[in-house]
Amino acid sequence: FDCDVMGSLWIFLFFLLEIRTFDCQPFKPNATQRDLLTLWTFGEEQGKDRVSEGPYKYKLYEDNGPILRSHEGVFNGMSAFLHPGQRFYSPRADVPALDFHGRVNLTVVAWLNRMPYCGFANYSDHNKYPCCEFVAGLFNESAAARQYGLFMNLHSYNSSNQTDGLVSSNGGDTPGQDGCVTGAYGSTPVPYFQWSCLAMTYDGSYVRAYYNGKLDQRSGLNPFPYNEGIYDGGSHGADFTVGSNSAFGQKHNYLTA
Repeated sequence: FDCDVMGSLWIFLFFLLEIRTFDCQPFKPNATQRDLLTLWTFGEEQGKDRVSEGPYKYKLYEDNGPILRSHEGVFNGMSAFLHPGQRFYSPRADVPALDFHGRVNLTVVAWLNRMPYCGFANYSDHNKYPCCEFVAGLFNESAAARQYGLFMNLHSYNSSNQTDGLVSSNGGDTPGQDGCVTGAYGSTPVPYFQWSCLAMTYDGSYVRAYYNGKLDQRSGLNPFPYNEGIYDGGSHGADFTVGSNSAFGQKHNYLTA
C-alpha cells in the first residue's frame, strides 16, 4: 500500500555499493572502504546544504527549512533534527551513483533517534492510512517511480514499528496489491528516544533488513527472496529524499527523528 509519515529525526546516513557484514559502529571514511559511496553526518549549520563525505560529494537540500542542527550524534557530536513536515532532497540528476536499478548490490544505513510523532501532510488521511516512516531512498509512489526505500513502521503483514526495506521492479504496485509491499520486513520494534542503526541491503537475489547491525530475521519476510531487480526510472524517475517520500500526489510518510 502507499504510505506516508511525519517525523522529527536526528539522522546520519550512508550508502555503499556492497556490504557483507557491518557492526554499525561510527567511522570516518578512508581509502580502505572501497565500497563507500556517500556518508552524510549532518554537521552543517541550519540553512546550509548538507554535503556527503566519501568519493561522491552530493548535496542534500532542505525542504520546508531551515532544518536544525542538533548537538547530539554518534559521529561528530552533531546531527540533523527533522520537525514534522521537513525533509531533505536531491534531484535524481544530481545523484547518479545512488540511482540503483537492475540486479545490483545496494546498502542503505541510517543512524537515527526516533521520536513518537507521525502524521500526514493531509491530516484527513489519518483515518484511512496508517503511519509509515520513510527514511531514505528513491521511492516516488505518486508517479509510480519506486526504486528502493528504507522505511520504518510499515503495516503490511501484521507489522508495525520495525525496520523495512522495499524495492520495486516495475515502479508501481506489487501485483495484486494496493501499493508496493515488496521487500524485507524486520521483527524488532525501533524504540523511541535512543539511537538505533537501521539498514537494508539488496544483492540481486535477496532483500534484507537489519537492526543495530544484525539481520532482523522474520520467517518468509527477512531475508526476502527477490531476483526481479530494481526499476529503472530513467530521466523521469524519483528524486532522492530523506525523511519523506511522495505519495498520493504530495509529500508523505514523514519521519520524526
